[in-house]
Amino acid sequence: MGIGDEKKTEKTMDTVAVSNEWLEGLTRAPHGQLEGLTMDGLKIVESSKGFIRCHFTVPDRITDGDGNWHVGAMATMIDDVGAAAIFSLVGHVKASLDFTISFLSTAKSEVNGKTAKQ
Repeated sequence: MGIGDEKKTEKTMDTVAVSNEWLEGLTRAPHGQLEGLTMDGLKIVESSKGFIRCHFTVPDRITDGDGNWHVGAMATMIDDVGAAAIFSLVGHVKASLDFTISFLSTAKSEVNGKTAKQ
């Protein structure tokens, strides 16, 4: 189910609340689903239009052979938190057309989602 799939108009929808509910729902998905496996334990600590801050401790099940956060799990989280941040601002999801991650060092255990342009 996507963000805001319920039949609401943009005028009546609290987009920040809908984004938070959707993102929290992904953390409760069955571990057989990608998001459930990847995002279990994610906690939203702050959110507003165009911004979501989460805390997350990387569990062993999504680490690579060296004990670092697996890049696929990291990309899933970035994409989902980013989608929720975008939805909170504009009321609908926009596709990621160019999704590039530069891995310059080992991953930190905090992810922020913030829109780059408004």
